[in-house]
Amino acid sequence: MKCLLFKAFCCSFYWCHLWSNCTKESCRRLKVAHNRVFRNLMKLRRRTSMSQSFIKYNVSHSDVIIRKSILGFMKRITLSNNDLVCTLVNSNHYFNSSLFRYWAFNLFTK
Repeated sequence: MKCLLFKAFCCSFYWCHLWSNCTKESCRRLKVAHNRVFRNLMKLRRRTSMSQSFIKYNVSHSDVIIRKSILGFMKRITLSNNDLVCTLVNSNHYFNSSLFRYWAFNLFTK
């Protein structure tokens, strides 16, 4: 039940695929807070591996949640039938934008 509540209330990073202006420090703080809430909820020791704990309880890590959100959004805009969206996606501005660079960094370098 705790995992279900955690997934429902703590794993919903709304619009995280548009967080291109976030600093590394704010992303780190989000990750630390996410880990800390999970650790406290599950009553894990301080030195417990969070990666192993997330796998054990079948809960997505904050980086995974953000990657899934980015990939899902990219798929939706790429497959869109809207003429305006198609024009933007097929333009050079799309690939040169800071948002696209943020997506590429999160999907391919982390």
